Amino acid sequence: MSQPRVTEGVQRLLPVLKVALDELGVLPERDPQHFAQSEPPHGERPELLIEGTERRRQRPKNAAKQAATYSGKKKTHGEKQVLLVQVKTKRVGFLSQTYTGQTHDKKIVAIEPIDYPLSGVGF
Repeated sequence: MSQPRVTEGVQRLLPVLKVALDELGVLPERDPQHFAQSEPPHGERPELLIEGTERRRQRPKNAAKQAATYSGKKKTHGEKQVLLVQVKTKRVGFLSQTYTGQTHDKKIVAIEPIDYPLSGVGF
């Protein structure tokens, strides 16, 4: 199967996946201020794992965009997001907006106004 056909298939299936995850109630929260309300209560303080993930992307042709997406640490061009994962259930509860490859994970957490459940969780 060629790359363009794979991309076309993925683009067709992503909306179906989003609807299915939403109906199951496991779609990650995208609004950082509503994260605390979207987390189901577990009776005790939830253990959250904060993880930054970087996806490679094709090197942009524009020099300014190249500089913005280049990660000197990884020596590649990419985009980053931060995830908050419930340790017990292994459920992704929050998925941040996408940032350029230069942005540090801790800076993303500082920029996003995440409302943590039962407060006191964070950096």
